[in-house]
Order: sequence, then structure tokens, then C-alpha cells
Amino acid sequence: MIDILDIIERRCIKGRTVAFFCPDAAFRNNFGEIPNLLKSRGFVVLYLYGLKIGGAFEEDINSFFVGGRIGEVRGVDLFITATIMDCLPKSSKKALLIHGSLAPFIPEAYDERIDDPRPNSEKFLDIYNWALSARTHFSAYARLYNYYFVSSEFFSRDLESIFKEFKLGENLDAEVHEHFKILTQGLALTKQSFPENIYVIPSGYPQIDAVMRHTLRKNSEKDTITYAPTPLNGKPAWDAYSSMYHAGAEILISLASNFNNYRVVFKPHVSDLNNPVTAKILNNISNEKNIIVDTGGSSYHDLYARSALMVSDFSSTAYTFALGTLSPVVFFSPNEENFPDGLENEAYCSLRKKVGAVVKNTDELVVCVKEILNNKNIYLDSIKNFRKSFLYNPGGSEEYITNAIDLIMNNKRLLEWGCYKNISPADFF
Repeated sequence: MIDILDIIERRCIKGRTVAFFCPDAAFRNNFGEIPNLLKSRGFVVLYLYGLKIGGAFEEDINSFFVGGRIGEVRGVDLFITATIMDCLPKSSKKALLIHGSLAPFIPEAYDERIDDPRPNSEKFLDIYNWALSARTHFSAYARLYNYYFVSSEFFSRDLESIFKEFKLGENLDAEVHEHFKILTQGLALTKQSFPENIYVIPSGYPQIDAVMRHTLRKNSEKDTITYAPTPLNGKPAWDAYSSMYHAGAEILISLASNFNNYRVVFKPHVSDLNNPVTAKILNNISNEKNIIVDTGGSSYHDLYARSALMVSDFSSTAYTFALGTLSPVVFFSPNEENFPDGLENEAYCSLRKKVGAVVKNTDELVVCVKEILNNKNIYLDSIKNFRKSFLYNPGGSEEYITNAIDLIMNNKRLLEWGCYKNISPADFF
């Protein structure tokens, strides 16, 4: 019996093979038309996945289920993922297409961290996990990727701040935080490959481009109000800001009872479909006839094209929706007045009113939604100007990324790409 890894290797052509990898059900549509554009230029494109769920991603002739063997895959020149990980083959280049449409929301950065004492253990794994819990997987694994495709200048700044904490780039005199020393040592002990340079590429966001195209093509009647909250899984620092935890069912019932001329769609994140919080909400709305539950994950283009507005909280999809459809978002923020000092000034929070409004409870929500529906173009010019000012390559990100991949495969770069020297792990110790 031929091993699947041998089949994959035989499909590869040296210097011309790009693999898109999704470990689970999330982010499979985040790459837009990039795979097809690469195929049209003669590249071998592989679709690799770690979970069998069906769908278009698994139907291509070059789609393969690799399960937990992704680190053993041979022959791929460049891996592209939409979520960061430390399990990709060490010999391949790695690119992250950050799944954020405008700016990150990072309450973890404002948590009180106890730097000492360390866990009461001499085992390095315990100490490593302690440092990881004090940061995020994104910052912990940031040094493993060669390239970052970012949607806006806000993600460029965020990456710069992370790399400075690692003492990368020009800030070589800075003192590296103890957390990052431990995280780097842990990755080094697992024989991870650290690229010599890390590049931040101002690409734009394919998902916004796809929504833009679809909205123009469909020209749908705006008969829907969509509630799309942030995912809950694995984000304990976000719990205080999650609308689902605080008022998920109340939001939906308020919308359904006050706006019965509109479809009300509840769109939980695909990672939350089996979450007990989601189950409780579904139970509470089970008797509501005007509420539709959408479990389509990132297959949301028809839904967004029909939506007059979105209700969200701190999900990136709020900006994807607004910048792609030019329709507004109502941000439900139950803990707005209790933000840690500084969090309200972060780009995600401070820019919400550029694309919509912020409310703190369901009474304010109903009043705000009524105002928007009665003045349907109230935010149109604001969102247009905002998209033009802050988003990289609106409408052209997929072509830009395809051109960038062509350069990457030929060991070339553009001067506009940010470049950070990735020092040896040994330099930390």
C-alpha cells in the first residue's frame, strides 16, 4: 500500500510547489482566489488538511488528508496557513496569511502577569507552559514563519511590537523578556528551524476582496440582520468582552421581536458549534420563528450580501463585513466601561465607530439598529474613506499575494516588505 506522504511527494515539483494547510474546519476559504491564480501560473498547489469534514477544500485532485502527520510532508517549497502553528515541516518555507481584516483585539496584553515566582517545578516543560500561558501561541511561534501577509498597517505595527520583544530587527539593544527567552529555548530544544529573516508583507485581505466581489455581483435585497460574535474557544482573556457569554440569546430575541420585517441570522464561529454556551443560546431561541442559525463557517458571502447590518463584538469578521459590503456594524460591548487602561486605544477598539456604533446593552442595541435601518447610508461615506485609508490593496490583495509568492519562490522580495533579522536562539542565553 502506497503511503499518502509518498503520493504527495510525487506530486511536488521542486521550486514550484505551494501547499495550503488547514488543521481543522476553520479558515478554509480564507485564501480566496490565490490557489487558482497560482495554478494559472504553473505552480503545483496542494490542499492539505488535518480533519475530514467534506467540502470544496477536500475535492481537488491535489487535496490530501494528512491528519497529525503534517510535519512529515516532503517536497513542499512553501506552506501557507491562516493560523499559526509549530508543527509544519522544518525544511519548508512558511507563510501566515493572518486571519484579521483590519486590526487585532488583544486583551491578553493587558492582563496582570505574575513574572515570578516560576512554577514550583524544575521540569522545563512546566516552565515553558507557564511562559506560553502568559503570552499567546501567536507571539510564541512568531519566529518560526518566514513571511506574514497582513491586511493593514495595524497588523504591521502589531508584528513589529512582537519582534521588538524578541530583540529582532533594529532594536538589538533591548532586553528580551524572560517569557520570550523561555519560549525561544523551548522551540530550539525541539529542533525547530528559525529562518534567517522574517518578512512582513503589506498584502491586504482576500476575504474582504471576495465579499466586495460577491456583494457587487449579487446586488441582493438587504433583508437580513446578522449576529456574528467572536469565537470563545481557547480565549479566556476574551470572556469579559464576549457578547455570547453575557447576552447572546437576549441579543437575538431582541432583534427578532423588534425587527420582524428582517431575517435575523445567528452565525456562531465554526469552532463554537459544540460549545456549551452556544448550546444554551440555541435552546433559549428554539421557539423563535424569526431566527435562523447559520453554521456555514467561512462560506458567508451570500449571507453578508443580504445583510443590512451586522451585530458583533470583538470578532474580526465585523471589519470584514463592513469593509467588504460598506454596510455598518453595531458592536455589542457589555464590559465597555471596564476596559483595562490602554485597551480602548488599541486599533480594533478605537476604530469601531469608523464602521458603525458601540452599544452596551440590548435597549441601546434596538435604538441603534432602528436608527441605522431608517438611515441606510448613514455610514457609507465613512466606511468607504476608512477602507481606502487603512486597508492594503482593497480589491487587489489576491493578485498582490500571488505576485509575492512568485517572488518568494525565486528568492526575491520587494523593498516595501518589512524585514526583521531573526537572530540565533543561542544569542539569548
